[in-house]
Amino acid sequence: MHTESPVKAEDISPKVAPEPSPEGLPLVAYEQYQQARAHVFPSVDSLRWFERQQKAELLAAGAICMPAGRKLIIPALFDGVVIEVGLKLAATRGGRG
Repeated sequence: MHTESPVKAEDISPKVAPEPSPEGLPLVAYEQYQQARAHVFPSVDSLRWFERQQKAELLAAGAICMPAGRKLIIPALFDGVVIEVGLKLAATRGGRG
C-alpha cells in the first residue's frame, strides 16, 4: 500500500523571492487577492477551487503560506502559477473565447 508523504516546508522553495515592500510583507488574504483579480477569479469560491486543483504547483512555487495559522497568498508567486496553468491549458485545449 502506497501512501503519499506530506509536503514538508523544507521541500518548498519559492522560484523567485518577492521583493520586500515598504508597506510590509507581501502577503494578502484570499479576499484581497480575489478582489484585485476579479477578471480571473469572479468569486472567492472560484479562487479556492483553483487552489484545490493546483495545490501542488502553488506549494512548489511557495505561493501560499501560513505564518499565523491562516492561509495567505504571496501575489507575485501565485500570479506566476496562474499564468503557467493558463498557458498550459491554452496550449492543450485551445481557446474558447
